[in-house]
Amino acid sequence: MSLPAKIDEQDVMEEFEELLCSIATGVPPDRSAAMRFSRCRTALLESPSKDLLPGFVYQCLSVFRFKDFITLYDPDITLRDAFIRRAFSRCRAMSGAPPAHGQRATAKSQNWMS
Repeated sequence: MSLPAKIDEQDVMEEFEELLCSIATGVPPDRSAAMRFSRCRTALLESPSKDLLPGFVYQCLSVFRFKDFITLYDPDITLRDAFIRRAFSRCRAMSGAPPAHGQRATAKSQNWMS
């Protein structure tokens, strides 16, 4: 039996970010999303960057709790997306990692808090 390939922290972070953004846009989470959420969350909480993760990663133990959290955060889907992307961009910057592969750097998403 071979050992599983080493998990790339940045790939997991990007997958998790994309999953969270899809949920933030209103896509209802299903069993597959719940399993991906759990797998990614666990991998990130065991990673060297665990202390840099956004607080909601610790607080939202399930995909359904995250859905409740982000729905209450703001009714505007654009602001939800910007919030998630900004939180993970900050985490990457603090850990010295490069921006996400599919990072959309728009003025609107970068300046939503201004």
